[in-house]
Amino acid sequence: MDKQTGDYILKKAKKYKKWGEGMLVNPFYWVENGVPYYVVVYLSRGKSVASAFFSTQDGEVKEEALRAHPPLAIFSELSTNIFNIGEERAAIGTGYFMDLLAVPFLSDDEQAAKGREVFADLSKYQQEFIAIMKDFTSYYDDEVLVREKLEQTDIDHVQKTVITLQLLQYKIGVTVQQHGEELKKFEEYLQTREEWQKLAKDKRAFIKGMLSNLKEARKELDALNVIEQEDPDTMFQLNYDRMLEESNIAMESQKKYIRFPK
Repeated sequence: MDKQTGDYILKKAKKYKKWGEGMLVNPFYWVENGVPYYVVVYLSRGKSVASAFFSTQDGEVKEEALRAHPPLAIFSELSTNIFNIGEERAAIGTGYFMDLLAVPFLSDDEQAAKGREVFADLSKYQQEFIAIMKDFTSYYDDEVLVREKLEQTDIDHVQKTVITLQLLQYKIGVTVQQHGEELKKFEEYLQTREEWQKLAKDKRAFIKGMLSNLKEARKELDALNVIEQEDPDTMFQLNYDRMLEESNIAMESQKKYIRFPK
Protein backbone atom coordinates (compact mmCIF):
# COMPACT_ATOMS: atom_id res chain seq x y z
CA MET A 1 0.00 0.00 0.00
CA ASP A 2 1.40 3.38 -0.98
CA LYS A 3 1.49 6.21 1.56
CA GLN A 4 -1.14 8.26 -0.24
CA THR A 5 -3.69 5.44 -0.11
CA GLY A 6 -2.92 4.65 3.52
CA ASP A 7 -3.23 8.28 4.57
CA TYR A 8 -6.52 8.64 2.69
CA ILE A 9 -8.05 5.55 4.32
CA LEU A 10 -6.88 6.61 7.80
CA LYS A 11 -8.26 10.11 7.26
CA LYS A 12 -11.69 8.63 6.58
CA ALA A 13 -11.34 6.24 9.54
CA LYS A 14 -10.38 9.02 11.95
CA LYS A 15 -14.01 10.21 12.03
CA TYR A 16 -14.98 7.01 13.85
CA LYS A 17 -12.02 6.82 16.21
CA LYS A 18 -12.66 7.19 19.94
CA TRP A 19 -10.39 9.07 22.33
CA GLY A 20 -7.27 7.14 23.30
CA GLU A 21 -7.56 4.64 20.47
CA GLY A 22 -4.99 3.86 17.82
CA MET A 23 -5.69 2.86 14.24
CA LEU A 24 -4.19 0.30 11.90
CA VAL A 25 -5.03 -0.13 8.23
CA ASN A 26 -4.17 -3.48 6.70
CA PRO A 27 -2.19 -3.20 3.45
CA PHE A 28 -4.48 -5.43 1.40
CA TYR A 29 -8.04 -5.11 0.12
CA TRP A 30 -11.03 -7.17 -0.98
CA VAL A 31 -13.13 -6.28 -4.00
CA GLU A 32 -16.93 -6.29 -3.85
CA ASN A 33 -18.96 -5.17 -6.86
CA GLY A 34 -15.83 -3.69 -8.38
CA VAL A 35 -15.08 -1.62 -5.25
CA PRO A 36 -11.88 -2.23 -3.24
CA TYR A 37 -12.49 -2.35 0.54
CA TYR A 38 -9.78 -1.94 3.18
CA VAL A 39 -10.24 -2.79 6.84
CA VAL A 40 -9.15 -0.38 9.57
CA VAL A 41 -8.72 -1.83 13.05
CA TYR A 42 -9.24 0.40 16.10
CA LEU A 43 -6.92 -0.45 18.98
CA SER A 44 -7.10 0.19 22.70
CA ARG A 45 -4.07 -0.79 24.78
CA GLY A 46 -2.79 -2.77 21.84
CA LYS A 47 -5.95 -4.86 21.44
CA SER A 48 -8.53 -4.70 18.68
CA VAL A 49 -11.82 -3.20 19.87
CA ALA A 50 -13.60 -2.38 16.60
CA SER A 51 -13.20 -2.23 12.85
CA ALA A 52 -14.42 -0.23 9.87
CA PHE A 53 -14.34 -0.73 6.12
CA PHE A 54 -13.39 1.97 3.68
CA SER A 55 -12.75 2.29 -0.01
CA THR A 56 -10.57 4.62 -2.01
CA GLN A 57 -13.87 5.60 -3.62
CA ASP A 58 -16.73 7.44 -1.94
CA GLY A 59 -20.09 5.91 -1.10
CA GLU A 60 -19.21 2.69 0.72
CA VAL A 61 -22.16 0.29 0.80
CA LYS A 62 -22.98 -1.56 4.01
CA GLU A 63 -23.91 -4.84 2.27
CA GLU A 64 -20.67 -4.81 0.30
CA ALA A 65 -18.62 -4.05 3.40
CA LEU A 66 -20.27 -6.90 5.28
CA ARG A 67 -19.31 -9.29 2.49
CA ALA A 68 -15.76 -7.94 2.52
CA HIS A 69 -15.52 -8.28 6.31
CA PRO A 70 -14.97 -12.08 6.63
CA PRO A 71 -12.13 -12.49 4.10
CA LEU A 72 -10.33 -9.35 5.27
CA ALA A 73 -10.69 -10.21 8.96
CA ILE A 74 -9.79 -13.88 8.51
CA PHE A 75 -6.67 -13.19 6.46
CA SER A 76 -5.53 -10.44 8.82
CA GLU A 77 -6.07 -12.41 12.02
CA LEU A 78 -4.69 -15.73 10.81
CA SER A 79 -1.61 -14.29 9.11
CA THR A 80 -0.88 -12.33 12.29
CA ASN A 81 -1.23 -15.52 14.34
CA ILE A 82 1.09 -17.37 11.98
CA PHE A 83 3.81 -14.76 12.36
CA ASN A 84 3.34 -14.26 16.12
CA ILE A 85 3.56 -17.96 16.92
CA GLY A 86 5.52 -19.30 13.97
CA GLU A 87 8.40 -16.85 13.95
CA GLU A 88 9.27 -17.60 17.57
CA ARG A 89 9.41 -21.34 17.01
CA ALA A 90 11.09 -21.02 13.61
CA ALA A 91 13.83 -18.95 15.29
CA ILE A 92 15.08 -22.20 16.82
CA GLY A 93 17.64 -23.10 14.19
CA THR A 94 18.29 -26.70 13.24
CA GLY A 95 21.83 -26.26 14.57
CA TYR A 96 20.46 -26.74 18.09
CA PHE A 97 19.52 -30.27 17.06
CA MET A 98 22.34 -31.11 14.66
CA ASP A 99 25.16 -30.21 17.04
CA LEU A 100 23.76 -32.56 19.68
CA LEU A 101 23.12 -35.32 17.16
CA ALA A 102 26.69 -34.94 15.91
CA VAL A 103 28.01 -36.16 19.28
CA PRO A 104 29.10 -39.80 18.69
CA PHE A 105 26.64 -42.24 20.24
CA LEU A 106 28.47 -45.15 21.84
CA SER A 107 26.09 -46.67 24.34
CA ASP A 108 24.10 -49.86 24.83
CA ASP A 109 21.44 -47.99 26.81
CA GLU A 110 18.22 -48.69 24.88
CA GLN A 111 16.37 -45.74 26.41
CA ALA A 112 19.18 -43.36 25.52
CA ALA A 113 19.27 -44.80 21.99
CA LYS A 114 15.53 -44.32 21.67
CA GLY A 115 15.90 -40.78 23.00
CA ARG A 116 18.47 -39.99 20.31
CA GLU A 117 16.12 -41.42 17.67
CA VAL A 118 13.25 -39.25 18.96
CA PHE A 119 15.52 -36.20 19.06
CA ALA A 120 16.38 -36.83 15.40
CA ASP A 121 12.66 -36.96 14.60
CA LEU A 122 12.17 -33.65 16.40
CA SER A 123 14.94 -32.20 14.27
CA LYS A 124 13.05 -33.23 11.11
CA TYR A 125 9.82 -31.70 12.43
CA GLN A 126 11.66 -28.46 13.18
CA GLN A 127 13.12 -28.37 9.67
CA GLU A 128 9.59 -28.84 8.31
CA PHE A 129 8.26 -26.04 10.53
CA ILE A 130 11.01 -23.65 9.42
CA ALA A 131 10.38 -24.50 5.75
CA ILE A 132 6.64 -23.79 6.08
CA MET A 133 7.32 -20.45 7.76
CA LYS A 134 9.88 -19.53 5.12
CA ASP A 135 7.42 -20.31 2.33
CA PHE A 136 4.59 -18.41 4.00
CA THR A 137 6.77 -15.36 4.69
CA SER A 138 7.88 -15.30 1.06
CA TYR A 139 4.29 -15.69 -0.13
CA TYR A 140 3.09 -12.89 2.16
CA ASP A 141 5.92 -10.44 1.38
CA ASP A 142 6.44 -11.15 -2.31
CA GLU A 143 2.89 -11.95 -3.42
CA VAL A 144 0.21 -10.56 -1.11
CA LEU A 145 1.91 -7.28 -0.25
CA VAL A 146 2.87 -6.73 -3.89
CA ARG A 147 -0.53 -7.25 -5.52
CA GLU A 148 -2.49 -6.19 -2.39
CA LYS A 149 -5.75 -7.59 -3.74
CA LEU A 150 -6.93 -10.65 -1.81
CA GLU A 151 -8.53 -13.59 -3.57
CA GLN A 152 -10.37 -16.61 -2.19
CA THR A 153 -7.24 -18.66 -2.81
CA ASP A 154 -5.42 -16.46 -0.27
CA ILE A 155 -8.05 -17.15 2.37
CA ASP A 156 -7.85 -20.88 1.69
CA HIS A 157 -4.05 -20.77 1.85
CA VAL A 158 -3.81 -18.95 5.18
CA GLN A 159 -6.43 -21.23 6.75
CA LYS A 160 -4.65 -24.39 5.61
CA THR A 161 -1.29 -23.02 6.74
CA VAL A 162 -2.65 -22.33 10.23
CA ILE A 163 -3.93 -25.88 10.62
CA THR A 164 -0.74 -27.37 9.16
CA LEU A 165 1.40 -25.46 11.67
CA GLN A 166 -0.97 -26.20 14.54
CA LEU A 167 -0.89 -29.94 13.87
CA LEU A 168 2.88 -29.91 13.46
CA GLN A 169 3.24 -27.99 16.71
CA TYR A 170 0.96 -30.57 18.34
CA LYS A 171 2.99 -33.43 16.89
CA ILE A 172 6.18 -31.95 18.32
CA GLY A 173 4.57 -31.48 21.73
CA VAL A 174 3.10 -34.99 21.85
CA THR A 175 6.44 -36.49 20.84
CA VAL A 176 8.24 -34.73 23.70
CA GLN A 177 5.53 -35.71 26.19
CA GLN A 178 5.43 -39.36 25.16
CA HIS A 179 9.20 -39.78 25.11
CA GLY A 180 10.30 -37.49 27.91
CA GLU A 181 12.11 -40.26 29.79
CA GLU A 182 14.02 -41.45 26.75
CA LEU A 183 15.01 -37.88 25.87
CA LYS A 184 16.27 -37.38 29.42
CA LYS A 185 18.37 -40.53 29.11
CA PHE A 186 19.82 -39.19 25.87
CA GLU A 187 20.63 -35.91 27.61
CA GLU A 188 22.31 -37.79 30.46
CA TYR A 189 24.40 -39.70 27.94
CA LEU A 190 25.45 -36.48 26.20
CA GLN A 191 26.66 -35.09 29.51
CA THR A 192 29.10 -37.99 29.82
CA ARG A 193 30.79 -37.08 26.56
CA GLU A 194 33.77 -34.80 26.17
CA GLU A 195 32.03 -33.17 23.18
CA TRP A 196 29.26 -31.95 25.50
CA GLN A 197 31.58 -29.56 27.29
CA LYS A 198 32.76 -28.13 23.98
CA LEU A 199 29.24 -27.24 22.88
CA ALA A 200 28.07 -23.65 23.19
CA LYS A 201 26.16 -22.93 26.39
CA ASP A 202 22.92 -22.21 24.55
CA LYS A 203 23.13 -25.58 22.75
CA ARG A 204 23.49 -27.41 26.07
CA ALA A 205 20.66 -25.37 27.56
CA PHE A 206 18.37 -26.17 24.63
CA ILE A 207 17.68 -29.81 25.45
CA LYS A 208 17.57 -29.02 29.18
CA GLY A 209 14.95 -26.36 28.54
CA MET A 210 12.91 -28.72 26.41
CA LEU A 211 12.68 -31.21 29.27
CA SER A 212 12.67 -28.90 32.29
CA ASN A 213 8.95 -28.23 32.53
CA LEU A 214 6.92 -30.96 30.91
CA LYS A 215 3.85 -30.17 33.01
CA GLU A 216 3.66 -26.62 31.68
CA ALA A 217 4.30 -27.92 28.18
CA ARG A 218 1.40 -30.32 28.66
CA LYS A 219 -0.90 -27.39 29.45
CA GLU A 220 0.20 -25.57 26.30
CA LEU A 221 -0.39 -28.76 24.33
CA ASP A 222 -3.90 -29.16 25.74
CA ALA A 223 -4.63 -25.51 24.94
CA LEU A 224 -4.23 -26.31 21.22
CA ASN A 225 -7.42 -28.37 21.60
CA VAL A 226 -6.56 -30.58 18.65
CA ILE A 227 -8.97 -33.27 17.46
CA GLU A 228 -6.95 -36.48 17.31
CA GLN A 229 -7.29 -39.16 14.63
CA GLU A 230 -4.94 -41.91 13.55
CA ASP A 231 -5.24 -41.03 9.88
CA PRO A 232 -3.36 -37.74 9.22
CA ASP A 233 -5.65 -36.63 6.38
CA THR A 234 -8.77 -37.23 8.47
CA MET A 235 -7.18 -35.42 11.40
CA PHE A 236 -6.35 -32.43 9.20
CA GLN A 237 -9.86 -32.26 7.75
CA LEU A 238 -11.58 -32.52 11.13
CA ASN A 239 -9.52 -29.68 12.59
CA TYR A 240 -9.85 -27.64 9.42
CA ASP A 241 -13.64 -28.01 9.38
CA ARG A 242 -13.89 -27.03 13.04
CA MET A 243 -11.78 -23.94 12.38
CA LEU A 244 -14.17 -22.91 9.60
CA GLU A 245 -17.15 -23.34 11.91
CA GLU A 246 -15.52 -21.33 14.68
CA SER A 247 -14.48 -18.68 12.17
CA ASN A 248 -18.05 -18.26 10.94
CA ILE A 249 -19.24 -17.79 14.53
CA ALA A 250 -16.49 -15.27 15.22
CA MET A 251 -17.25 -13.27 12.06
CA GLU A 252 -20.92 -13.06 13.02
CA SER A 253 -19.97 -11.91 16.53
CA GLN A 254 -17.65 -9.21 15.18
CA LYS A 255 -20.39 -7.55 13.16
CA LYS A 256 -21.61 -5.57 16.17
CA TYR A 257 -18.17 -3.95 16.45
CA ILE A 258 -18.15 -2.62 12.89
CA ARG A 259 -18.33 1.17 13.06
CA PHE A 260 -18.60 1.92 9.36
CA PRO A 261 -20.46 1.70 7.08
CA LYS A 262 -23.71 1.65 9.01
